[in-house]
Amino acid sequence: MRKFLLVLFRGCAVLLLTVIVLWPTGAAAELSFSFEVNGKYEDNVIGLTADNPNFSGGSRGGLAGGGMSLKGGMPNIPGMGGAGTGGGTQSQGDFSTNLYADIGSDHDVADATSILFLLSVEHKSYSEFTDFDFTIGTVSADISHRFSAMLTGRIGLNAALKDFKDSIRDSTAFGASAGLKERLSDPFWLKQTIDIEYNSATSSLYNYTGTSAGIRAGYDISDSQQVSVGYSYLVRDFTNNTPAFKLTSQVISLDWTLDLNDEWTVLAGYDRERADSNIPNTATTNNIYTAGIRYEY
Repeated sequence: MRKFLLVLFRGCAVLLLTVIVLWPTGAAAELSFSFEVNGKYEDNVIGLTADNPNFSGGSRGGLAGGGMSLKGGMPNIPGMGGAGTGGGTQSQGDFSTNLYADIGSDHDVADATSILFLLSVEHKSYSEFTDFDFTIGTVSADISHRFSAMLTGRIGLNAALKDFKDSIRDSTAFGASAGLKERLSDPFWLKQTIDIEYNSATSSLYNYTGTSAGIRAGYDISDSQQVSVGYSYLVRDFTNNTPAFKLTSQVISLDWTLDLNDEWTVLAGYDRERADSNIPNTATTNNIYTAGIRYEY
């Protein structure tokens, strides 16, 4: 099954590149590229949510990844323990380096409708807790429609390949997403998103279905400077574990960005995460501080 999914993913990537190259020249299209590098400090690393897409930084266009672990609390499941076992109350601070890059092609299909094909890669590397390192490659297609000057909607499909240092967590994922953005005034905007994902891993212990929902409010301080605050709720249901294991993660985040010019942007963020599960004594919190730089063309 995994070999079939791998072939399918590669086929989707080839199809994306083919569409980018062969899309009819009469249709308005725009090619884009972005690259971001950021550093994070977490005062209490939570393995199972180390790849949470709702954290500051990383303008990823694909799925939330999977296959990490809460600290302790699940020592009977391979890879589900953190630096130790037990209740998972001991703090485990660490630094990480995060890289993200994508290439996309945005095509106008009607006056107010466009489709974006995107191929992206993301990598995270910890200084100490290297068991949580991962690389995720994603291919996606999103359709956006501008309903009015104030309201834009988006729906999309995506597929991802995930490579973890612990190979039993390697996985293939498929998902769908939807979102709305409202421009309430010149400086104020709101965004709402929902994502649904099915993750199939090398070890069935890491198979899960996931749902993520979030809301973010932003304020444009100037043409080059922006701040935003958001809240997200993530649920991952690991269906093949005995007893059943369900993870929840709530994140409150604050972001700041400053455009240095048309291509370069500096960014900073703070996230407060609370993760829990249906297993007793696994609730924990994590404060995450981010600083980085992004290039967009």
